[in-house]
Amino acid sequence: MEKVQGYRMCVWLQAELDKISLDKVRKKAPGPAMLHHKEIFSYQSRQQAIVAPLAVLNLSCLSWRFGVETNNIIGWYGVPQTCKSYVGHYMLGTQYRDDSRLVVYEAIAYAESLKLVGDGKDVWVFDIDETTLSNLPYYVDNGLG
Repeated sequence: MEKVQGYRMCVWLQAELDKISLDKVRKKAPGPAMLHHKEIFSYQSRQQAIVAPLAVLNLSCLSWRFGVETNNIIGWYGVPQTCKSYVGHYMLGTQYRDDSRLVVYEAIAYAESLKLVGDGKDVWVFDIDETTLSNLPYYVDNGLG
């Protein structure tokens, strides 16, 4: 039942987004949910698909980061030019280390909570996720890979 309600909510949200045109969005206070996905990806390149809406809607780099982290910005190949300083400060500052430390602690707590049989057949599989793969061109282009 919960999946059905979630699906209906997504259908309703998409219908609401379909009602909004780019002209109406520009006349209102900008907000990330107000730009239809078809309008975002109508730009000529994927890089423009990220940079142009940020400029048009005056979205913050924090909003862009949140969109990437929640996998709501799909197919991005690099950080928008206006956000490179923001990302640099995040990655080289204390917040990135704090965020990473929290994830490590949660992973350790999860691993320690498992009840393993102890027959030598338990296996840990470490996988490279799509985020790492999609960031690769950015790191290569910037000499970090």
